[in-house]
Amino acid sequence: MRQVRQVTPEDARKHWEGLAGAFVMNFGHVEAVACQWIYKLTNDQNARDKAIDTVLANRIKKVCELIPTSNLSAEQKQRALELWAYVLKTTKMRNVLAHSPFITNQKNESGFVDIKEMKGVLDGNPKLVEVLTFERVAITGRRTAKVLKELLECYWRDR
Repeated sequence: MRQVRQVTPEDARKHWEGLAGAFVMNFGHVEAVACQWIYKLTNDQNARDKAIDTVLANRIKKVCELIPTSNLSAEQKQRALELWAYVLKTTKMRNVLAHSPFITNQKNESGFVDIKEMKGVLDGNPKLVEVLTFERVAITGRRTAKVLKELLECYWRDR
C-alpha cells in the first residue's frame, strides 16, 4: 500500500510560487494578444490607444465588441467570442492570485483567498470563503494556455 506523503506548508508554498507565477505570466501574453486583436480589428488609432490604456477586462470587452463587424467567418466569430469570454471569466482568478493572501489552514490545505470576499467580516464573526486551490489553478492555467494558442492561431491565420 502506498503511503501518502504529508506536504509541509513550506513545500506547498514552493509549488504554488511556480504555478502562480506561470499563471500570471500567461496573462502577460493575454494582454499582448488582446492588443494584437484590437490592432487587427480596427484601423482607428484612437481606439487602439484607448484600448492599450485600459484595464485588461475592458480591453477584452473591446475585442468582443469589434469581432461581430470583422472579416472573420461566422464560425470564427463565434469561436473567438467563446474563447475571449473564457479568458474574461478567468481574469478574476488571475486577480485573486496577484492580489490576495496565500493561506494554509489547520488541515494543512493551502490556497488563495479572494481578499474582496473578506468585506464585512468582523472580529469574532468568521465568514465561509472559497479557497482557490492548487488543482483549480493548474487546470485553469492549462486551459488558458490552450485558449491563448488558439487565439494566436486565429489571429495569424488571416494575416
